[in-house]
Amino acid sequence: MILAGTGLFIYLAQGRNTHSTLLPVITQATSTAATRGQTSIASTPATISNPYPPYRGTLLINDPLQDNSAGSNWMDDTVQPNNENRGCRFTEGAYHIVNESMPQPYMVYCLALNTNFSNFVYQIQSTLLKGSKIGIVFRQVPGYRYYYFYIDQSGSYGLLWNNGDKSQFLTRGLSSAIHKELNQPNLLAVGANGNTLDLYVNKQHLASVTDNTFSAGRIGTAVQSDDGSASEAAFSDLMLWILD
Repeated sequence: MILAGTGLFIYLAQGRNTHSTLLPVITQATSTAATRGQTSIASTPATISNPYPPYRGTLLINDPLQDNSAGSNWMDDTVQPNNENRGCRFTEGAYHIVNESMPQPYMVYCLALNTNFSNFVYQIQSTLLKGSKIGIVFRQVPGYRYYYFYIDQSGSYGLLWNNGDKSQFLTRGLSSAIHKELNQPNLLAVGANGNTLDLYVNKQHLASVTDNTFSAGRIGTAVQSDDGSASEAAFSDLMLWILD
């Protein structure tokens, strides 16, 4: 599906979100049940404090992303080799997105299918190996609808939403905190609390925006190629806090 935003951003999002069933939204009110094993999210002792004040919350996921054992059910084409999962896999001790070249610019993403969060802080180590941009999606729901936060090799960042028919930027900018070279890890994080969205890279605050397009959904990882060339990204050390 070709999706166009404001006229400055055109990309192809492959079929990475066609599952139509979402788990109940996990908020602080339900996090006790979640840590008792009543959902497929793995329980984790809340011994690591939230490093993104003023957000406060309970650590729910602490996953090195070496395999799919934590219960989030990341898409994996080595287990289910279908078109939907194509390019999403665990390899070399991390979670990778691998994509071949295409005739046009594109963005692809892979999802943790057993997640559905409303108010949270989502942090993940992200390394661009090939391509133009690396990022995360969050509050993703079926129909190609999600928020997308990315950084690129010029030191730029951006946040946009996509509703299946169009996309719209919420903020864009430059930051010296971004490691611009390929093969250099960047710690990406987003805090989502109601209609307030905060962006971070390497624990430096980038921007805060207000938007109510999506209130809850899955988390995922993303890679983008602005010229259609092959892309690859590696992700590890996922942490997610449910907000108080």
